[in-house]
Amino acid sequence: MSLLTRRATGALLALLGIALPPVAAAATMPAVAAVTDAPPLFLGAAALVLAASAYGLARAAARLVLAPRRRTAAALLAGVAWIGVAAAVVLPAGPHPAAGAVPAQVRFWSLPTGSRIAYVHAAAATGGAREPVVFLHGGPGTPGEGLPSVTAALVAAGFDVYAYDQLGAGRSNRLSDVNGYTVARHVADLEAIRIQLGVERLILVGQSWGASLAAQYLAAHPAAVRAVVFTGPGPIWPGAGHAIAANQPDRYRELLITFLGTLR
Repeated sequence: MSLLTRRATGALLALLGIALPPVAAAATMPAVAAVTDAPPLFLGAAALVLAASAYGLARAAARLVLAPRRRTAAALLAGVAWIGVAAAVVLPAGPHPAAGAVPAQVRFWSLPTGSRIAYVHAAAATGGAREPVVFLHGGPGTPGEGLPSVTAALVAAGFDVYAYDQLGAGRSNRLSDVNGYTVARHVADLEAIRIQLGVERLILVGQSWGASLAAQYLAAHPAAVRAVVFTGPGPIWPGAGHAIAANQPDRYRELLITFLGTLR
């Protein structure tokens, strides 16, 4: 093999050493996770494949372009570098410090489903004779943002308004087994919330994933929903398309107040 060919082949292997290890690790992780849900095992397997493939390709490239005494060091450096990159990406997503003190306006429902749900509430200015409005946040797993800015107009129009952190999000409790986070569990929590509120029907406002949850709840408990608003919805039935863009905040506020104002 000529010197030029050796260098070209070595450069190609070096490029493969950059591109292929993360692909191999990404394929390994779900394959191992299908067998075990223990993070140390599926993350460890992915890290091992990442380092081994980076080392092997870097070693092959080094054999073509480097002196013998430098080949092992270069290959080890490639493997360690990829592990460092993976750690920089994965570790920030790991456990975070516990939340601080619970704000005074946050309350909790202890539901018969076993969920302890954090929520905030704004009481209707006129006694709350209408069905309550319940906001369902996106995610799943991301915390809610509390009561939206439209709340003041809703309470002035006679609506009780609630917003809660779904199971596994925000200040609500977590499950020890991740397999327990199902759509059915979220639907059951929402039904338990309706019963806890002592009302026959809810008005649901779902954002993104929250719209998907609202649709699933509506399908399971159609008589328990007075009205539903989907904003920037995710798929609202199996096989539905991608989420659509949400309305601009001012337009969303106008549409929501207009729609809820038609309810009598």
